Amino acid sequence: MKNLAFKYGIISSAVMCTMVVIPLFIWETPAENKYGEVLGYAAMILALTAIYFGIKEYKTELEGELSFKQAFIFGTFVNFVAALAFGIFSYALYAWLMPDFLQQYLDHSIAKVMTDTTLTETERATQVKFINDREDFFLSPALGGLLMFGTVFPIGLVMTLISSFALKSK
Repeated sequence: MKNLAFKYGIISSAVMCTMVVIPLFIWETPAENKYGEVLGYAAMILALTAIYFGIKEYKTELEGELSFKQAFIFGTFVNFVAALAFGIFSYALYAWLMPDFLQQYLDHSIAKVMTDTTLTETERATQVKFINDREDFFLSPALGGLLMFGTVFPIGLVMTLISSFALKSK
């Protein structure tokens, strides 16, 4: 079970990492990529379909007898491996491979607030102050990695629930 879960967790994280890195070569800065978040979440959902295929293979190993609980535990393990690997990748990306990315994203976020016509001047100033007061926090590669883990894991839990329900045999 463990080897199979690691296999599908690594496949899932490899797909996520690839789908995140490709746009980084297409668009030089976060401001150029208007659909970055949408692409990121789509990549996560696509990559986390590996949970379904992992549970399906696990069910085959168990000769077709798989309870919801067994499927859920296995899927959660696959999800944990995928989320952890992606979190570590994100840390490495922010710390060593693209150390200026978080600053660019922070600058982009401030620029978005400053050009938001739905906000009053006071609201803009409040939001910019909030961002600037927490700059060290937002620019931490460790936080970035933790945030990516915390983003992937809940999405993976939903995929695990759906897959476990769909593939249970008992």
